[in-house]
Amino acid sequence: MRVELMSKMGWSLPLVGGLTLCNLAYADMSYQGYTGYLHVPSAETLEAKSISINYTNAMEKRPVIIDGHTFLFGFGLHENLEVVGRISSDTMNDNIFENTDQTRDLSLNAKLQVPYIPKDWFTLAIGAQDFGGEIEYYDAKYIVVSKAMGPVEASVGIGDSSSQIGRLDGPFGALSYRPFSWLEVMSEYDGDDVNAGVRASKGFSLLGYPLEVNASVQLAVGEENSENDQYWGIGFTLPLSRNLASDKEMKRGMESEERADHNVSYSVKAYEQLVENDKGYSTLKAPEFSTPDQVVAALKEKMQRVGLESLAVEVRDKVISVGYENNVFNRNEIDALGLVLGWVSDLGRGIFEQYHITIRNQGIAVIDITGDISEYFAFLDRPCAFYLNKCSDAKQVARTMQVSYASDGDDDWFGGNDNNALWRPRLALSPGLTSALAWEYGVADYAVNFQIHAELPVWKGGTLSTHYGTDALLTSDDYDDDGLFSYRQQESGMRSLLFNQTFKLFPSLYNMTSLGKVRTDYSGVLNETAWLLDQGKHKFSAELGQFEHDDFSRDERDYSVFSYRYYSPSLDASLTLSHGEFWEQETGSTVEMAFNFGDASVSVEYRDAHYQQLGVALSLPLTPRKEMNPTPFGQITGRDNWRYEYYTVINEPRNILAGKQADTLFRNHNLEHNYFNRDRLTPAYISNHMYRMRDIYLTYKN
Repeated sequence: MRVELMSKMGWSLPLVGGLTLCNLAYADMSYQGYTGYLHVPSAETLEAKSISINYTNAMEKRPVIIDGHTFLFGFGLHENLEVVGRISSDTMNDNIFENTDQTRDLSLNAKLQVPYIPKDWFTLAIGAQDFGGEIEYYDAKYIVVSKAMGPVEASVGIGDSSSQIGRLDGPFGALSYRPFSWLEVMSEYDGDDVNAGVRASKGFSLLGYPLEVNASVQLAVGEENSENDQYWGIGFTLPLSRNLASDKEMKRGMESEERADHNVSYSVKAYEQLVENDKGYSTLKAPEFSTPDQVVAALKEKMQRVGLESLAVEVRDKVISVGYENNVFNRNEIDALGLVLGWVSDLGRGIFEQYHITIRNQGIAVIDITGDISEYFAFLDRPCAFYLNKCSDAKQVARTMQVSYASDGDDDWFGGNDNNALWRPRLALSPGLTSALAWEYGVADYAVNFQIHAELPVWKGGTLSTHYGTDALLTSDDYDDDGLFSYRQQESGMRSLLFNQTFKLFPSLYNMTSLGKVRTDYSGVLNETAWLLDQGKHKFSAELGQFEHDDFSRDERDYSVFSYRYYSPSLDASLTLSHGEFWEQETGSTVEMAFNFGDASVSVEYRDAHYQQLGVALSLPLTPRKEMNPTPFGQITGRDNWRYEYYTVINEPRNILAGKQADTLFRNHNLEHNYFNRDRLTPAYISNHMYRMRDIYLTYKN
């Protein structure tokens, strides 16, 4: 079968002198919503913790490929897993009820690379397109094997497809050749026809992140399945986590724009260069202080200068104890922890032997960290390739550092409380977005407004919170006042007004009661309980509430949702299962798999209530790593967890535009966000991110 296939494509392997054959494979998006070539997949997947956005005019429409519009949004959820959302449409704005020959479809694809196969053997992957959809424009299941040999990569596979042109319906294969690291020449057999084209890519730096832009052209098109002579595509790939940068360069050898020379060991070069240039190596000064009082004064000055609040420092024999509240490093609490630990170890070495750090939120002690000062300082002062997550003694420090949930007594040990965090208004600013994608009246309709979330901490665990939104500032036609979605348009006004009181019942058991107004017109009470076990790997939670419409007393909402969450430190990912009676009074269940990409996260969700939905959610920090310092009059910040989500109905005989199923009552002030830093202020998470704590200190220590 393989010989016949290669014969039909006219393949031949060129001889390239001086090249050592090795497995250096590439993963760029094809026109069909999976990484690969033009229309054929490879066994490679998107880089872990990266996002890829692409557009092509190639659109498969039943028996042919036409000149249309295809948008592809891909996520590398893990080292071996990619998920891609696909929007396909003949036109951008036509009403398909008026032009009945229109096709407009939203679908979801996934590919899993089989792990544990040595890279110098081959790579193997299985994939599915349009899974769960009943209108199967693009449904396909496939298995593919790829092998890279120097600048040449070959892939062969077999699939089962509903494609009317025969794409991936049976055996398929592709061959690519890279004469330069930025240029790829491709030829493929897609299961029915032979295609050929070229793809060029170029790396740039965008705000410190490596951005890769690519463009491709299909030059030779099979006559049997196309009505156009030429198709093209453009796109870019961007890591959502900064520590991906050098790993990507190491694996792809992007240091050189010259002809590919795969005899060079890029992994060794990248690591040695990072160690040589490491900004912390041999740059930490000798101790400046000789007495405990000098250390305490210097430490308080540094903490207050950077904007930390509710500061307390106490000395007991050879132990220095520090308490603080962080409202400036809002993207991630461990940034503030890394900075404080670095100062304590650097300033206190030679005077103190042990440190004791207590992190407080809303006046409640949440996390305790204790350890050896000399050991942590040695961790700071040795070579560390941050981007490769390789730090000297990082695992040893994590093993000996004691991270636990703070006990009741840790709330009250402080002898002072400088720069108090109470009675300071906090304003978080962000855009709001409502949208409809790939529906009968357009490819993308939207309404954008401006939102303000405000909080005022008044006492320990007690906070007044409100959320305000403006009228729509920017809309598409269907969200205008006379548009089809005018009823969904944002209106200026207060969305919520709540008083929240939190109690810590046990070190890892919290309860919050919220009283007031939600979703503009409903008033009532909500009680939230969260219990964390096994260093935060397991969490059980419950939300119980009753609400009544302000104008229609018969509109009552009984809300009860019970959840279990498991966090995997090795994957930096969590799985959440929920069941109960949701906001729209439907009984249902949800399953969410969330992957942390630095301070961003991507979630894949399944929701089952009146309908079944599959969706993807993206959470991004719309704020710098460090916010403005609080002032006596308050603090203005960006949103540290702005979220966009979209769902499509599955397992229905037709495409249905349905609202979000199993809809939870989202509040900006809740236990997960305000006390546990979006479930990342846990012993398991802290112990797994030692390299980041080191990096923040070396960045902000002065």
